[in-house]
Amino acid sequence: MPEGLLAHTGTPDVEDPQQGILRHPDIMVIAEADMEVEGAFDPRALLAAIEVVSRSNPDNDWTSKTRDYPLLGIPVYVISDPRTGEGTVLSDIHTTPQGPRLRHPQGLRLRRGHHHR
Repeated sequence: MPEGLLAHTGTPDVEDPQQGILRHPDIMVIAEADMEVEGAFDPRALLAAIEVVSRSNPDNDWTSKTRDYPLLGIPVYVISDPRTGEGTVLSDIHTTPQGPRLRHPQGLRLRRGHHHR
């Protein structure tokens, strides 16, 4: 990890009151200086959100957060699914009729032990 950046777990959450969205990523990549705030982190300060798919509610990570993270301005979303051993990296916020979305950069998908394009 480059100096000044942290892979942070724990509190606080990230929140955008204007969007009405509060999220708690499993891991947040953020500059240490951006952590020195009271209350929730500004989601636009995050460089990436990383989620391990929950066995009890996988749609939350694969669907809801895929919708919410670009709305929050989080530029990279990494999903790891231990149920299948696969995951994906989403980036490149773009506009769609349904609102901002992230897309797969050049089809990058992750599999246990290696990545695929």
